Amino acid sequence: MTDDGDMREIDLVHIELLLNRLQSAPLDVTLHWHHDSRHVVVNLRTALAQIAKHVARLRRVELWLPRGITREPTMDMFKAPTPILTHLFILIASTAQLSETFVENYFPHVPRLCFLELWGIGMSRSPRNPSFSCLRTLKLS
Repeated sequence: MTDDGDMREIDLVHIELLLNRLQSAPLDVTLHWHHDSRHVVVNLRTALAQIAKHVARLRRVELWLPRGITREPTMDMFKAPTPILTHLFILIASTAQLSETFVENYFPHVPRLCFLELWGIGMSRSPRNPSFSCLRTLKLS
């Protein structure tokens, strides 16, 4: 982490290396980056973009993100099919502007999703996905 709360370049290189080495393995991603930072966290956005390239491999995702992160384009990865995603938790610190708007373009194909917890993110399923047939736990705030 840099002095201004951003990720370091070496962190990005390490993330890219691990993602490429794992090729087709399912991914469990945990990113606790809720450092109280009001500035734009450029490298964090880059890291999320790297992960987004592997969205079809996501199995479990837990994201604790700082203020300054916006829903779009940061969460655009969840507008793509995530066929093996079973657990999703997203919390964005101090997101009053996000929770005031609600977007339904997310989760077009999540056949295995059983746990969904969203804090202040204003995301909902796509009209193309009529139900969350496996969903057992839903927490929204």
